Amino acid sequence: MKKLILLLFIPLISLSSFGQGEVTQLMRIAKMDLEKFEVFAIDNNYKFDNFDDDENVRGLSMVRGYGDQTEYLTVYEKFYTYKYASGYQGGKQKKLPTIYKELKKLGFKLFDTSNFTNSKTGMNSYLKEYKRGNKEFIRIFIFEDGIAIEMSYEVKY
Repeated sequence: MKKLILLLFIPLISLSSFGQGEVTQLMRIAKMDLEKFEVFAIDNNYKFDNFDDDENVRGLSMVRGYGDQTEYLTVYEKFYTYKYASGYQGGKQKKLPTIYKELKKLGFKLFDTSNFTNSKTGMNSYLKEYKRGNKEFIRIFIFEDGIAIEMSYEVKY
């Protein structure tokens, strides 16, 4: 009986919505192929948003929610010189302390901070860049609206 409960519980853990363990979840998503990611996203109430396919980028973006509650989740099969890449954008500024603790627990170290202005929207953000070793990177853009963040995870070849 314990084995049956465990077998039923493990898939629920892997399909939990993006929210708890944001960094760990983003790392798992980066290693999914497009179809596995699509199924994961749909199971978590995301809908198709965009598919990019050009010389340097091949990725699938999904969206859920409206207004300040809108969240975007993206996985890349190809992203410039990176082996794996994924991204999240949504209203998670209030969860930043938890995200920072998770980064520290996972062994990521802050290595750069800067101001960043999006050339398309003109929106300002504060960029924090973390790395673990020489191949894994987390970038967090904290937007001036007081609500949104954008977080990306990339692994170099």
